[in-house]
Amino acid sequence: MFDRTLTERLEGSTADRPFRPSTFDKSKLLESVLDNVRRMFNERRGSCETRPDYGMPDLNDVLGDGGTPVSLALIVQSMMETFEPRLVDPIVKFAPDPSNPLNMNFHVSATLRYGDMSERISFETVVSDDKRVRVRG
Repeated sequence: MFDRTLTERLEGSTADRPFRPSTFDKSKLLESVLDNVRRMFNERRGSCETRPDYGMPDLNDVLGDGGTPVSLALIVQSMMETFEPRLVDPIVKFAPDPSNPLNMNFHVSATLRYGDMSERISFETVVSDDKRVRVRG
C-alpha cells in the first residue's frame, strides 16, 4: 500500500484506469522514497500552507546563525523522521568532499520498511552552492 506516495497513486489513476495495487517491486519502492526525499529537500520551509514545517529551512539562516553542517544534518534527519514514514531510524552524517568544499554532502542510512519487510539502505544527499539538493541512491 505504501510503495508509492499518495501523489504518485493519484497521478497514475484516472476514471478510465483506477489505481490497482501491483506486485511488490522493491526498486520502485526505493525510487519512490528517494523521489519523495528529493522533493522534500528542494521545497523551502514555509511554502506549504498546511505544513509550515515542511521543506528545508533557508540555509543562510541555519548556517548564518552559528549553525554548522552537523546541525543541518540533524535538521535533515528530523525532516525524514517526520515526512517519510517508510524510512525508519534515519542516521544522517556530514561527509565533506575536499574536492568540492562549496557543497555539503551528507550520508544517510535508514531502514526501509514496507509491510513485514525491512532492509537497511543508504544514499547520499548533496547540497550544492546553488542551494539545490541532489539525492543519489
